[in-house]
Amino acid sequence: MDLRLARMKKGLNQNQLAKIVGVDPALICQYEHGKRRPSINTARKIADALDIFWADIFEEDENDRPEQKLQTELAE
Repeated sequence: MDLRLARMKKGLNQNQLAKIVGVDPALICQYEHGKRRPSINTARKIADALDIFWADIFEEDENDRPEQKLQTELAE
């Protein structure tokens, strides 16, 4: 799931989402860039704020997988 896109569709910036969820804005950035995964509790708060299913937050976008990136680069 592309959290950044879901957040933008709701018209929120990272600071606003962080305030709603009760986390530091830097964490929202890390979640969006795949550098960290939120706890289930935090994922549920994010999902509520963005009107998405909480478990979708943990699903990887196919284009984010390292093997998919390599295949894409080789095909170019």
